Amino acid sequence: MYHLPFAARIWGIISPEQYTFEYILEHRLKGFPLLANFLQGLFWKIFQRPEATNLLAFFSLITIISYLKFYLKIPFYLATLSLLAVPMVHMHAARSYIDLPGNVCVSILILTTYLLYVNKISLNNKTFLLIIASAAGAAHIKFQLIPVVCLILLTVLPQVILKYGQTENEKINSPRAIKSFLLCLLASLLIFATPIKNIIVYQNPFYPVKVEIAGIVLNHNEAAPNFMHENIRKLPPHLRWGRSVLEINAFDDRRPWPWTLGMDFISWDEERFGIGGYFGGYVLVNLCLFIYLCIRNFNAQAKVAMILMLIMTALTPLMPQAYELRYYMYWMIVFVSLNCYLLCHNLDLLPDKRILKPQYFALVAAAFMFIFMEKTNYFFSKPSFSPLSDYIEPNVSQEVLAKIEDGESVCLVGKVPHTFFYSSYFHPPRNYSLQGEFDISPEYVAEKCQGRKILK
Repeated sequence: MYHLPFAARIWGIISPEQYTFEYILEHRLKGFPLLANFLQGLFWKIFQRPEATNLLAFFSLITIISYLKFYLKIPFYLATLSLLAVPMVHMHAARSYIDLPGNVCVSILILTTYLLYVNKISLNNKTFLLIIASAAGAAHIKFQLIPVVCLILLTVLPQVILKYGQTENEKINSPRAIKSFLLCLLASLLIFATPIKNIIVYQNPFYPVKVEIAGIVLNHNEAAPNFMHENIRKLPPHLRWGRSVLEINAFDDRRPWPWTLGMDFISWDEERFGIGGYFGGYVLVNLCLFIYLCIRNFNAQAKVAMILMLIMTALTPLMPQAYELRYYMYWMIVFVSLNCYLLCHNLDLLPDKRILKPQYFALVAAAFMFIFMEKTNYFFSKPSFSPLSDYIEPNVSQEVLAKIEDGESVCLVGKVPHTFFYSSYFHPPRNYSLQGEFDISPEYVAEKCQGRKILK
């Protein structure tokens, strides 16, 4: 839980003197993409409430629904229900996580590329700006999405060259080609500003995460995440990812609900940790519908959609921690969106259009959505309007707080992920300096706490 404190630090809501991150997280603040945290901090600053940080995820849901409505011409009701039937989308839409905003940007980028290849939109300045904005948004929100953005932009590049590098008689024009190159270069600098900055400052595009290239280990402060149960690790990436998508042996009674934001509430090294989140039954329904729509009307739109899904399904499982589906929600968002698009735009070409209608698919999606809502006791669906203090109170030890004197410099050890809520900002009129740290070893704690009063 570092997004909330990042947002506070970026906007000066909480100063470094008031709260210093754990050593690892302090370096994440230096190297990680921070656009989402910047926007979260903006909402916090405007409304003067930390609860407002969840508006970013909510507005990202509104953004993708609006995009589907105005670009793919999918009815509002269908776009909304089909997305909210996906547990991961539904849960993240009103939380302060940043996975949904990043994946919405990638989904818009992918779907815009799809529309280009089926000739439903032209590559004009408006479309070009949409591509740049969505690519930059994704790349400036999460490191994991940068490889995906790179691959998509490579598929768009030929169309950009043809559009901006040719004259009306379809011949390559040198001045226009140079302008096209400079335009692409400028766009690349904007999109990949964070990794470029990290290369210059830290000699590692993904700093502080460990990266090894040709046997050379780049400057880093933490290893790449690679925790998983042995039974998960031994599976090939595509089977591992497929098991998670279909939610095979995904649920655990120790969780408060079948689905949670990170499919967590159990130890990170257990077999079911991170598995699931798309509603396996809903995935199968979409798969059957997609195959049917493509077979019954195998036109250019269906062909490109099938190629797109095959490429995404082949490459997504190869991404780091791909089986933790919240990191790569774009796959399910695009999958559902393509189904809605093909169903709405090819309806007149289907022989059994009286049986298969957008309204009927919306009903199916609504059924899955209500099953999800019922299974989670409407926790992620109904507004609670509870203040952050309701969360802080049971997760902050009053006994530990009582040991902190005003004006003291304290190092609080082993309280992750709730260390931030011990900050004096949340306990007015108290005033003290707090640093968090992981409880790795006595030597590590003594080194990182730098002479502060240590509390556990």
